[in-house]
Amino acid sequence: MSKQPNEAKTRSAEPDNNAAAVSSENLNQIRDILFGAQDRAYTDRFDKLEQALQQKANNLHSTIEGRFSQLESMLKNNMEELSKRLIAEQQERNNALDTLSNELADLAKEMQKKLDNLDDQLHMSDGDLRKSLVEESEKLSTAMHNKYQELSSALEQQVSQLNDSKTDRLNLARLFNDVAARLENENNQ
Repeated sequence: MSKQPNEAKTRSAEPDNNAAAVSSENLNQIRDILFGAQDRAYTDRFDKLEQALQQKANNLHSTIEGRFSQLESMLKNNMEELSKRLIAEQQERNNALDTLSNELADLAKEMQKKLDNLDDQLHMSDGDLRKSLVEESEKLSTAMHNKYQELSSALEQQVSQLNDSKTDRLNLARLFNDVAARLENENNQ
């Protein structure tokens, strides 16, 4: 039973909907007659404007995409070039470092040889110097001994002469004493 009143309502709503649709259609026709030309002109203008904007957007998108591609390509090229330069410079520095390392090793070997030669010469010079010092020391010792003996002999001669002189003086003093004693005796007599 409840179905029947709903059906009645649906049937009564249908004529209202039909009337509204017809009146809406009439209104649209009137509107089309009055404003149709302007509306179509605006619609055409909006469509053209939309197409122009769409075309400009597409052109802008293509231009930007092209520029980004160029920029990306340029960046890739620059990065590859910089990478190659960096690798070449690193290789050059490694080669220079290897060369410098080899030169330093050669220089160290050469310095070691020179030090060894200098050490050998120093030992030889030291041995020669010691030998020379010993020889000179012996010569000096011999010369000092000879000089000592010469001086000792000369000193003994001088002492002997002084003793002889002293004896002569003693005799002379005795002689003077005798003469003085005799003179005194003569004066007393």
